[in-house]
Amino acid sequence: MICFNKKDIKAMRYNLKENCLDVFRLAAAINVMLVHGTNMLGIHFPGGIKWLMDSSLGVTVLYLFCGYFTYASFDKMNHQSCTNKLKNFYFNRFIRIYPLIWISILLLVLMNYIFGENILNPNYVRITLAEVILPRGGAEGIQGYITNGSLWTIPFELQFYLFFPFLYKILEKIERISFIFMIIILVIFNIYAYRIDEFFFNQSFSQIFYILYNMVILPYLYIFMIGCYIYKYRDSIFKKICKGNSIAAIAALFCAWKVFYSYNEFVHFGKFYNPITTLILVFLVFGIGYKFKLRLKVDLSYGIYIYHMIITNTLIKMDITGVKALGIMSLCSVILALISYFFIEAPLIKIKR
Repeated sequence: MICFNKKDIKAMRYNLKENCLDVFRLAAAINVMLVHGTNMLGIHFPGGIKWLMDSSLGVTVLYLFCGYFTYASFDKMNHQSCTNKLKNFYFNRFIRIYPLIWISILLLVLMNYIFGENILNPNYVRITLAEVILPRGGAEGIQGYITNGSLWTIPFELQFYLFFPFLYKILEKIERISFIFMIIILVIFNIYAYRIDEFFFNQSFSQIFYILYNMVILPYLYIFMIGCYIYKYRDSIFKKICKGNSIAAIAALFCAWKVFYSYNEFVHFGKFYNPITTLILVFLVFGIGYKFKLRLKVDLSYGIYIYHMIITNTLIKMDITGVKALGIMSLCSVILALISYFFIEAPLIKIKR
């Protein structure tokens, strides 16, 4: 039984089903796939559309949704009268993330074996076993092996999931202005993160310490937190940004900003993800997302994200590049994602608690 108070009932005006966020999640995964494919397979686009081919847009949306839906999931679970809420939360996150990662690792080992690489190489074995626990695409450091660099973002999501139940208690208690102040502090950290990187690099810290530092979520945490903020205050936000005029204005602003950003290096601040781009993208995605309703019955986003780099690097290993290779990579990624969804993801979703 789920019990809601008046505040919760009011917040249901914008629920998790009356939207088209599924489409944006799929588009984000496709964006990452196409950008990686074009960059690595030697394809060049005209400058007029080059600014759209930016994988940071896709990853930003995925981080944003991670914060939004994690808050939503835990908030719903928190209002349920069931026991073992914390255990259920971690179990659900585990079966959503790890099975596909383990399948992708097995696929990597198989492909490396087929192409004659020594899969018993001690370094490769050590890194592969480490990937089973904490995936990050670490095998990229071994020359000649097929790798999966897209896994580098997974540790940040895992950290967010790990600490979120404790963060939730704080976010539920603080006022809106305090929430905004927290995000601003995290944005400032993101802007100056490169200087921190230079400090660690120049101080000649050990490689292990430097790797661990680069796996810390802090430079990117503000994106997750914006997702949380959007969920907590969704009623007051959505009623302003989900209007047709508002969406058109935000879309025009986003296009103008991206063009301006492409030709002016002085606004290139922030580690990997520019905070201004992120903020405009947030309002554009959720404005359109809750203006229209279009739910996808099949979610291929995670499968496409996980598998596309394996296929890309395999094609490079085979000396297949160009537009033809991009088509092959895209098709194979979708096929693998479909197989993965119906035979792995969908059955596991049914056992979520």
